[in-house]
Amino acid sequence: MAKCECDPSCLCEDTTYNTVRAVKKPIVVDAEGPVKSRRPVQTANGTVWAEEGDYILTDPRTNDKWPIKAEMFTLNYTVVCEHAAAGPKDNFCPKCLHHIG
Repeated sequence: MAKCECDPSCLCEDTTYNTVRAVKKPIVVDAEGPVKSRRPVQTANGTVWAEEGDYILTDPRTNDKWPIKAEMFTLNYTVVCEHAAAGPKDNFCPKCLHHIG
């Protein structure tokens, strides 16, 4: 029987499916918005429209862009640096995501 080693008091055991508990890694993005008027955004899948109030996210590693509704931005993202386009991901601490100089 496989025993979880993360915590001696943990009782999660599974021999059938070899399951583990996991947490999704944070993804650092640059956010522009909310946009003031409808505009096109070139995404990896073609052109889509950002509507007034949406945010436009950019992956600093790949430069991929995509629009996101303000409600979803608020639910799924936390602002870690208020400097516009803080730069490449290397400027962030990989553990806490605070901006590094």
